[in-house]
This record gives sequence, structure tokens and C-alpha cells, in this order.
Amino acid sequence: MAIDPRTQKMTVEEYFQLDSDLSAKYEYIDGYAIVMSGGSVGHARIAKNIVREFDNRLQAGPCQVHNSDVKVLIPIRGNYLLPDVTVSCDPGDNDINTQFVRSPHLIIEVLSPSTESKDRDAKFQQYQTLPSLQEYVLVSSRYQFIECYLRQSDETWSYQAYRPDQVVEFKSLNIQLAFTEIYANVPIPAKFDLLKESREEYTLY
Repeated sequence: MAIDPRTQKMTVEEYFQLDSDLSAKYEYIDGYAIVMSGGSVGHARIAKNIVREFDNRLQAGPCQVHNSDVKVLIPIRGNYLLPDVTVSCDPGDNDINTQFVRSPHLIIEVLSPSTESKDRDAKFQQYQTLPSLQEYVLVSSRYQFIECYLRQSDETWSYQAYRPDQVVEFKSLNIQLAFTEIYANVPIPAKFDLLKESREEYTLY
């Protein structure tokens, strides 16, 4: 989903007024409204698959899953981002009248060629400033490959990559999903050569 910045800065109130226009989705980044263009069918289907599977597994608990219609507030920057999938376990975030999530527990971005670098770098830097966030997941839409970053401390994250012959563990929620569930009806190839075999630690930027 490519992004096109508006040329004029605006207030948060102006952003929410703009965002009420249902013909487009906008993120709010450093005072600018960024319109999110539509992604591929495969991208949308992967996100929908994950939301459905999480919803089935989280029904009995306090955590709830949200799709890309729900904003996440980054207080340190005053930004509002639109992850593909967000899970919050905070009752205040899951009230039906809430306009945005303040305390996400897990965030998933489905990668597109036009946004992959931002999801890996700029957005992850912002998400890391959220104390509530325990897990950040990147799901490829070009090939079957999933990467999970699990918070170990305020400044370090462990890394685990998964290939199609493995079960993906969302450890912060104690949920496991098969690749066949995540990539249901999305016929894309596996790509093993990009798998990082060893775990690494990532430090807060």
C-alpha cells in the first residue's frame, strides 16, 4: 500500500475530520495526513485470514483483534498509524466506541513491496516506543515467510523466522497458526533462502 503525503500540515482534529471521509484511509505522521492506497488481493486476504483465526481463538479472553480500520496512537510522536492487524488486551481499547488503540499487545504488518522498508524500519521504531507492545510480526505477501519480534526488555527484542513447514508461534498470546491458515487461498511460493537460521537481538532505536 503506497502512501502519498498531503502538502499541508494539519491538527489532530483536522485529521480526524478528514479521516471521517470513508472513501480513503489516512495515517497521521508528524502533522501530515498520509493516504493509504489499496493493496493487492493477496495482501488483503492474508490480513483477513489472520484476523479470522485470531478472532476464533481470542473469543473467551480479554484480548481482541482489530483490522486495518483501527488506528494505533504513538503518544511520543503524536502519530496515528494503521497496522494491518492489532491485538489489544486493554479493556479501554476494546470498547465499541473507542476511536483508536492506545495499548496494543501485538501488531502485525503484511508486507508489500512499496511499504516493506517502512514497516521494517520507521514504523517498527515507532511501535517500539509503546510499552504495552509485546510482539511485532512481519508477514510477506510475495512468498511464504513470517518474522516475529518478541520483546525481551525495554530495549531488546528476540527474532524468530518461520518457513512453511513450521508452525508459527505468537508467543505473547500463546497462539499457534499453520501457514495453511495464514496463507489460505493465497497461492504464493515459499522462499527458504531468506530464512535467518539463528535468533538475533534487536535494540531499541
